[in-house]
Amino acid sequence: MLLLPAHFFNVRALISSNVRALLSLFGILLLLCATSLPGQQASRSTRAAVPALPAGLARALELAEYGFRPERPGQYFAASPLQNLTMSMGGDRAEIVHPAGSVRWRVVSYGRSVLPDPVPQGQARVSGPLLQLDRGALLEQYQNSSRGLLQGFTLHSRPLGPSSKPLLIRLAFEGTLVPSPSPDRTAVEFHSVEGVAVRYGSLTSRDAAGRSLPSRMVLDGRVVTLEIDDAGARYPVTAKPSFQQDFRLASANASGHTWFGRTVRISGDTVAVGTPLDDEKGLDAGAVY
Repeated sequence: MLLLPAHFFNVRALISSNVRALLSLFGILLLLCATSLPGQQASRSTRAAVPALPAGLARALELAEYGFRPERPGQYFAASPLQNLTMSMGGDRAEIVHPAGSVRWRVVSYGRSVLPDPVPQGQARVSGPLLQLDRGALLEQYQNSSRGLLQGFTLHSRPLGPSSKPLLIRLAFEGTLVPSPSPDRTAVEFHSVEGVAVRYGSLTSRDAAGRSLPSRMVLDGRVVTLEIDDAGARYPVTAKPSFQQDFRLASANASGHTWFGRTVRISGDTVAVGTPLDDEKGLDAGAVY
């Protein structure tokens, strides 16, 4: 019979216990994987099954966050937190305040180029995030939302003057932000010393039949004129520009050699911007913002 030294059995027992420990650990990992996957799927399905807010509650939240509120007689205030803007309206003047500065304006005239009509002071009506100023033949209104402050003008009847001339609505601006035409000449940008803060644009015009009317913005000093070609239009006619905070998407460590914006993907309200040569995680490791 072969006799083995005692230390052989000690080594064998050590190996056996290590193997058993490894097998036990492997079994635990398998058990965790088996139980975590259904949990993850349930978590996803639970998130997908979360119901939307009831319409009444969603409306109440919108009114509370974006509704116009009286500050004093004849003066109303509203805020658009996502746009970083606040607005006040009183008498014949309105004002938007941005962290970089302010913009104030008033409507000075409307009509044809040869026979502009003065604008009377309007009577304010407020319904949640909607403020309307009834100026007789001209209805001026403001709709506050997360997308910005939508301005609207409705002319109930065709103004006097030759139909060959465009319909004009003139607004005089003042404040600490300085206006200039946008590079594509479709909007007016209001600048602070740090750059563009507020953008006034997205002008659309339609007649009573829903037909789109050619329109544009013209800046002359601090006067903005909305020009609408109303030839053949059915009245009333509406013109709707909007005020928005100017957004610039940028990387905190972007520079010319990182190729920030080389790739862009958009899905719903999410934008993914690639920087192939970003070095934050290593030389030319790249990043996605």
